[in-house]
Amino acid sequence: MIQRSIYIKDHAVKEYAEKLEQRESIINEYQMKAAAVVEEAKLSKQEAATLQKEKDELLK
Repeated sequence: MIQRSIYIKDHAVKEYAEKLEQRESIINEYQMKAAAVVEEAKLSKQEAATLQKEKDELLK
């Protein structure tokens, strides 16, 4: 009876740990994607500023 309780507890802990690892993996994946999007946005902003400068110079 006690061994069964220990087995059930260990199994529940194992399931919980696996779910936690999955969630951490998903969070890390989205953090990496967010960082990539932020970097892409910075590059786009720089490119837009460069193009605006070129436009202003051409209109002079």
